[in-house]
Amino acid sequence: RANLTISGGARSTVFTKAPLTSGEITIIPAIEINTRGNAVTIADGDNTPDAADHTDFGSAVVATGSVVRTFTIETLGPGTLSLTDPFPYVVITGATSDFSLTQIPANSIAGNSSTTFQVTFNPTTTGTRSATISIANDDSDENPYDFAIQGTGTLPEVNLSVSASSGSEAAQTIITVTATATANVSGTQTVDLGVSGAGITTGDYGLSNATITIPDGQS
Repeated sequence: RANLTISGGARSTVFTKAPLTSGEITIIPAIEINTRGNAVTIADGDNTPDAADHTDFGSAVVATGSVVRTFTIETLGPGTLSLTDPFPYVVITGATSDFSLTQIPANSIAGNSSTTFQVTFNPTTTGTRSATISIANDDSDENPYDFAIQGTGTLPEVNLSVSASSGSEAAQTIITVTATATANVSGTQTVDLGVSGAGITTGDYGLSNATITIPDGQS
């Protein structure tokens, strides 16, 4: 795509065989922005986050987990593309406490070349967290170039393991129960223990500790 400018300010995208008797012709290189995630084009205005193009970040543990995605801004035409918002050139709105710009793109992209930026998802609470990325630029029909992103905040899972699966009442078998989280916990977490089963009474066992505690920041 190119524009034809004729002296006097007229502009056309159509070239004809009519003779030019005076004035000058200026070819203006086309500027055409495109954005990709995971090598897949993300349409301007896309409001449906998808794992295939990395606009759906998947899940991360609240406060301690994170997911980083890299996005590519490219110009498909010969003209130089300019990102026109002030530094850092890419704007995130919505759940800004959960999504942050952690790698900044170049603000001038030569024709048929690209630059990248990174967004990190670090959820502050559980559930779906949503935001919008907006890239102001000088493409005449895709300014701003924006699309939706989302991620899911989760809590660590806690798994229990035992040192033995059976024992003898007469021998007073000691069974140790260990609680392990799948990631470092945010805030102290507790697991309450109990014993149940057919024919078991409170006189058949003793609990040295009815609560297991996982301290803040540990697993």
